Amino acid sequence: MSWRGWRQTPLRKPLPVLCVLFTFCVIIACLIQDKDVPPNIMYLLAAIDGVSVGGYMGSSAYESRYGDGSTANSYMSECTDYDDDEKEATH
Repeated sequence: MSWRGWRQTPLRKPLPVLCVLFTFCVIIACLIQDKDVPPNIMYLLAAIDGVSVGGYMGSSAYESRYGDGSTANSYMSECTDYDDDEKEATH
């Protein structure tokens, strides 16, 4: 897959990276202040990271299996559709 540039990159790709970097910054700030991360902030960060990273992994898996729907993936139109028995045999 070639790089499409920031303007054409879907938000689901850089968003998990930004969420994890934000979490890292919060943890570093708490370490510098010699404080524990408050439980409510910890649960919020875990939820944000889990949803963003999990959503990215799910969309990436779907995209690798079925394509991203862009016209750049013209090879997907040439692929044959599998029936349920053939999908079971290949995976």
